[in-house]
Amino acid sequence: MTGASMNSRNQIVVFKLEGDLPVPQLLDLKAKISQAVERKQSVVLDLEKVRILNSNAVGLLVNSSQKLKAAGGRLYLLAPSPDVYEMMTLVGLEEQVHIYRDRKQFADEVTEKKEK
Repeated sequence: MTGASMNSRNQIVVFKLEGDLPVPQLLDLKAKISQAVERKQSVVLDLEKVRILNSNAVGLLVNSSQKLKAAGGRLYLLAPSPDVYEMMTLVGLEEQVHIYRDRKQFADEVTEKKEK
């Protein structure tokens, strides 16, 4: 994980992930998402540099999405590679999490929703 930025107006925290998402990185991400749940924030995971999603990562995404939603937030997955996107669709992740393949679409839709 390369870091986080936060848009306080929209209460969105962004994490840029990269690599294969080993267990230590997933545990760190889980802790950071738990903080966002407590703060009733939404989370954006920038997946542009992620090469693969293993079962641990998929489980974390599903669980995090449910917890964020219960707290009034959302989980957004941004810019997955074609291989990662295919994996997400194979396991039905797009039915549980907001996935945006295009940054402009994400910015337009999320900004539009927050302004209403």
